[in-house]
Amino acid sequence: MTGAEDWAKGSTLTEPLVGSKKLRILILAAALCLIVLGCTGPTFNRAIHDPVTSTEELQTQLARLEQVNLTVAGGKFDLGRYPALVGIDIRNGNTLVEKFICWDGCPELGQVFLVYQGVGSKEACLNTEGSPIISPVPIPGESWGCVLIID
Repeated sequence: MTGAEDWAKGSTLTEPLVGSKKLRILILAAALCLIVLGCTGPTFNRAIHDPVTSTEELQTQLARLEQVNLTVAGGKFDLGRYPALVGIDIRNGNTLVEKFICWDGCPELGQVFLVYQGVGSKEACLNTEGSPIISPVPIPGESWGCVLIID
């Protein structure tokens, strides 16, 4: 009997699937998709939600931050927006954020840097081909972040 004949007799289109191999395959495929989505780590989610940033876009961001940093001492600076997500560096897959770092007289003596998120040590920073921000005297040795470097 064909699907059209079943339909004419009043049966639904789903009835031929009940107990069939097609239904089992469909259920297994759906379960596999749920398992894959549930078990993937944050890098999978990050790649979906955050924009991948090209070298040209990063250069544009750095030029914009130069202009932003000119406003820090003038009092027209909004600290509330930092840290701000920028995207993912296409060269190494690390997440970039704009981070405001200040010293001594905060916020007048500070700057917004484009840093790699979660890269905390000097060694890890050098592995990402970034440049570590080391705190100035009187607190030597403490790393404040890893700044993006574009050759």
